[in-house]
Amino acid sequence: MFSVASFPSPAYRPNHLNSLLILNFTGVEKTQEDDVPQNDLEKDGATGPMTGEPIFVALQQILLEARIESSKTKLSQTLKRTALEKGFAISDNQGEGNCMFFALSEQLDLVKGIQMSHDELRRTIVQHLRENPRLPNGTELFHFVGGYSSWDAYLTNMMVDGTWGDHVILHGAANCFETCVHVISSLPHCHDVMICPEYDVTGSNRLVLGHVHELHYVSLIPYSTDLRHPSSLHFGLLSFFLVLSAIFFHFYLNICA
Repeated sequence: MFSVASFPSPAYRPNHLNSLLILNFTGVEKTQEDDVPQNDLEKDGATGPMTGEPIFVALQQILLEARIESSKTKLSQTLKRTALEKGFAISDNQGEGNCMFFALSEQLDLVKGIQMSHDELRRTIVQHLRENPRLPNGTELFHFVGGYSSWDAYLTNMMVDGTWGDHVILHGAANCFETCVHVISSLPHCHDVMICPEYDVTGSNRLVLGHVHELHYVSLIPYSTDLRHPSSLHFGLLSFFLVLSAIFFHFYLNICA
């Protein structure tokens, strides 16, 4: 559910698609590689510190890649499989143009204990963006918004119920609630995106969202804590208590007899 924006830089594509791209808004891009020697990174042309623009461009890349795919059902199943491989279960929502806010609302409650309805969350993030319209380097956030005559026009439209959230909203959420937002895409060849606040939040649990095609966001819940999808630990505890109950019931019958 990204809005289409005209970015000033060419489309940005990481060299290693199996990596996790960690994005913050301080103008630094970092890549976590699994067992990839530094010299291999240099051979592939990995870059050093960059401006804040690649953050938005990387998010937009999900939208651009999604247009290649034609089946939403296939992408939904792919996201379900990908999320499961990473230890998450999908928690869907009613959508209606508010899916990003529904997903963020559930994640805030789960991760940070903040209970906020989707409409209240929308107002809170928009107000934060209104009060913080620039990146730390002074770049206007309006620079990354397309289709609006002004920053105020963008925020006014974003306040309307049913208006799709976008990459700027995710940036606002990360900074407003001082936590990283991890987006897992349904596209099999697309990397994850981590949107981090403008300051260090080491040790803070992240909000995890799933992105289905360019149409829908869902909340991703750790598999071990999703009671609708019990983990082996939950199943083991349930089995233990059932057996224990059966033993006590057996002794109770013997005593009554």
